[in-house]
Amino acid sequence: MRVAIGIHGDNLADIIRTYNDISMKKYTHATPTLFNAGTLHPQMSSCFLVSMNSDSIDGIYKTLHECALISKWGGGIGLHIHNVRGEGSYIRGTSGTSNGIVPMLRVFNATARYCDQGGGKRKGSFAIYLEPWHTDIDKFLKLKINFGNEEERARDLFYALWIPDLFMERVKAQGNWTLFCPDRARGLSDCYGDTFRELYEKYERNAEAYGGRTIPAVKLWNQILQSQIESGTPYLLYKDAANRKSNQKNLGVIKSSNLCTEIMEHSSPDETAVCNLYSINLHAFILPSTTGTTGFGGFDFESFRETTKQVVRNLDRVIDRITQRTALLDRYEKNLVSTAFRVLKQKGEGICANYKAILITPIESDWLKKYCKERNITLTGEVYKIPVHQQPLYKDQFTSVNLTNTDYYSKHHICPPLYPELKIEEVDYICDVLKQALIDYDDLS
Repeated sequence: MRVAIGIHGDNLADIIRTYNDISMKKYTHATPTLFNAGTLHPQMSSCFLVSMNSDSIDGIYKTLHECALISKWGGGIGLHIHNVRGEGSYIRGTSGTSNGIVPMLRVFNATARYCDQGGGKRKGSFAIYLEPWHTDIDKFLKLKINFGNEEERARDLFYALWIPDLFMERVKAQGNWTLFCPDRARGLSDCYGDTFRELYEKYERNAEAYGGRTIPAVKLWNQILQSQIESGTPYLLYKDAANRKSNQKNLGVIKSSNLCTEIMEHSSPDETAVCNLYSINLHAFILPSTTGTTGFGGFDFESFRETTKQVVRNLDRVIDRITQRTALLDRYEKNLVSTAFRVLKQKGEGICANYKAILITPIESDWLKKYCKERNITLTGEVYKIPVHQQPLYKDQFTSVNLTNTDYYSKHHICPPLYPELKIEEVDYICDVLKQALIDYDDLS
């Protein structure tokens, strides 16, 4: 009941519906929502994609402070550190040399242990992302293994690689791979695809001038696999694939995922991407057998659709309450509604499934797949379409959120075309919805 009231305030009908649905185990909201809804600090968001503020003492400790506050209120963190200089790099301010990323990450490791989520309710969780051209990549891969010098380990963090296609091509061809310090070979994390390839190969042709160190690509790949065998990390995510399919090309290059690697959002020193989660329990919609025997009697698609509509509405209300009431950090008062919340909410008109990570509970589902196939229905397709089709019903109900670049969406540069279960008229509908809402927003601005 506290969670339902915390989400919906004085809207009694939605409170009752949400309370009943959660009580019947039709779905559950994410842990931060369950922890903090209805409290004095209603920070209900799950995932924060944080950018290293800058490669400086001020920038590093500002980022550390941000991560500590996010963890305090139950958020999981994905942090990219591609721009932090490597060990031995020159520091112009002191005329000294850098200690590299390992001592810095040990400080983040201690912070994750100290600033646990919700004051001891669960451990703080940070995932650190690095591109494989970084000069400290070999030390990065050893941070979580269970033996070796303790001064070179930070085992409470999680680690992930943000891999460009060029690296995998070099591995396949058994070619060489050159490592660079981002302070000398600048801009590699700010581009992808052909632009990255051209810039990387430019630095590679003058590797000595840019402080490059060349190794066999297969050797580095073997180190990655060995680290995975021994520690379970790093996670492998593919930079070019994520950016090619991005809905946010108008905002900038995506440089990392989140703690659990299920969302890809743009983040920058001025903007932290945020994601809200819920999980639908498919078991709740399985109908009993009509023959009187135990077993599968069908799937209640109508109830499934209605429940999805309600939980989507809940997430919109969660976002509104965060933007209205939460001051997680000083700059979050303006920017908490960041990349992940840049959805079409002009006068409440428009929501889009790309800002909701919808996790459907796994079940033994061969029979369910067959049941859906016979009816030409996919559950993921239904979940994707429902928020968009709900848009006209949400007029004047939710807070406006800034979103720019109408032309980008009018050209159909959005994810639905990647999903074969969506018909072309549905793709057109989604694009038209996005375009019109953006036009409406521009008219009001």
